[in-house]
Amino acid sequence: MIRYALFLFLLPVLLCAGKLEDFADDVEYLDKSYKEMENLPTTSAYKIEYRKRIVGARNRAYELQRALEKLGITRTSLPTTLNKMISCMDIDGVTRRKVSVQAGDIGTHANELRRQIAYLQELNYSFEANTFEDPYPESGTYEAVHRFESLLKSAYWITQGKGYVNEGMQKKYEETFSDLKTLGKTMSMQIQKRKLKLPPGFNLMKNLEAFHTAAEKILAVRNRRDAANSKKLKRLIVEKSYKEAVNTAKYAAERLENEIEFLKRANFNMRVRKENLQLATEQTASSEDEITNSPKQLSFAELWKKYTQAKEKVFRSESKLRGVSETFFTSYRKLLTTPQQEELDALQQKFLKEELSPELARSMAVKTIHTKYRFRQKEYTASILTDILKRNGLL
Repeated sequence: MIRYALFLFLLPVLLCAGKLEDFADDVEYLDKSYKEMENLPTTSAYKIEYRKRIVGARNRAYELQRALEKLGITRTSLPTTLNKMISCMDIDGVTRRKVSVQAGDIGTHANELRRQIAYLQELNYSFEANTFEDPYPESGTYEAVHRFESLLKSAYWITQGKGYVNEGMQKKYEETFSDLKTLGKTMSMQIQKRKLKLPPGFNLMKNLEAFHTAAEKILAVRNRRDAANSKKLKRLIVEKSYKEAVNTAKYAAERLENEIEFLKRANFNMRVRKENLQLATEQTASSEDEITNSPKQLSFAELWKKYTQAKEKVFRSESKLRGVSETFFTSYRKLLTTPQQEELDALQQKFLKEELSPELARSMAVKTIHTKYRFRQKEYTASILTDILKRNGLL
């Protein structure tokens, strides 16, 4: 019953976190708690909560995977891998009755899930913001390759629809393609400047124009006044010229997707400004949170990235579901500003007064602070970040 009570105390804190972070905690909990739970009675409160956690993890995995596929992120298989992990468990009423037993063991599949989660974190994926480009809007920049892929997916979905295209949808396509063309030119100039060794047939702008030409033919048919009539639209879209345009758009989009994948493998990192999609380093920075080209001093965005990566690494070094060590608490505390440290200490004392164990009090305090300040850049300055990073030997 004690474990059950602690779980209820933890629940409000868990609800504040993002869905990906919650799923990461699910994986840690299910993996590290299984041996302790395995031989408990079926009616044990701890086993009941474990079953509930499996159901919650499944739901989160499916929600995340659906959202990831809509954004065009295809390298994850969260539900499939989670089901493989669950199939290796012996939990009455949840697992082996519904999931066929898979090869491997719990730890193997848990590690594969950790790898996929780490990949999403590297992309700065956010389920809540429905983006994997940049969760820090103050930076005023995009990662070019990811932005290009996102825009391409949006344009492609419009062309592959079956219904009538109204003026609003037509305008959305035109704006999306305009951004694609601008970004494509910016990327092409940098590809040429960096002298990347390109595969045969690589031509971002040529394939983009081919896609656009076909897309215009598609939308011209579905934007006709008589296309608003579903019966007439059905007759229009079976015409040979329309089908040819659809296939051409699909082929060009596939070529572009292959080129995007090549740029990712080649580690083609390039940031562009959101305001005009031009290379971020080719303009004078107008504020400290924009990326600059200064070789002597890191920009705010670069400091912020280095700081958040360090903090996330410490934060994820221990599972916080059932308490954390004093070493973990101290390491995380060192990465906070002085006011944040005071807030963290006050929270720890508050939870101790509520008669939680020291381990759990530390865990809840850290999780609360981490969730609160995770994306709040305005709490920091370049000077503050520099001091924290230097203090921790990270600069």
